[in-house]
Amino acid sequence: NLDPNLYSDDTDYIIEYKPEINTIFSEGSENEIYKIKTDSQNTEKVVVVGDSFRIHLSHFLYKDFAESTFLHRGYLPEESIKEDIKNSDILVVTANERYDTDMIDSIDSIIEILSE
Repeated sequence: NLDPNLYSDDTDYIIEYKPEINTIFSEGSENEIYKIKTDSQNTEKVVVVGDSFRIHLSHFLYKDFAESTFLHRGYLPEESIKEDIKNSDILVVTANERYDTDMIDSIDSIIEILSE
């Protein structure tokens, strides 16, 4: 029951992170497997495995690396992703607290992939 006339309109800000970094190539879907190449000077490759919250990381993190792969934990068995994981310089495993128990199987899958 607050009077809206007593409050100013909210302002939405859109931040463009590192506008000087350009996307050279992207393929896939943010909801599944999403691969991005940029003209970043950092030549390291990052792979991010997680639940749906990893999508929010992808909007910024990819600009810090020449090659990035973001995937939902359910796509770990995909053959196409195994080489990305093996060849990554940085591997990030992330989970929202309500899904952290689901990541246990994913971590086991990642260890198996890295042991091949």
